[in-house]
Amino acid sequence: YTYPLLDSRSGYPAGIRDPEWQHTVLEAAGDPAALHEALVGTAVRLCAALREKGHPYGPADGREIVRVAGDLARLRDLP
Repeated sequence: YTYPLLDSRSGYPAGIRDPEWQHTVLEAAGDPAALHEALVGTAVRLCAALREKGHPYGPADGREIVRVAGDLARLRDLP
């Protein structure tokens, strides 16, 4: 199975939301540095995919993704 097929939004009744990200978090095993590295990598891939579709996403947008995700995690007392 691929991540898009396992995503609950694809219509798969037993799916989970954002399975690729959930897998990445699991692999980080609670290590804040590994989780931050995974977040940065995901933000870079997301911005690149959006640029391929013609949207004007750049490094500043990637940094903002990381900042907002970090702020939300801190509000929830997560690493």
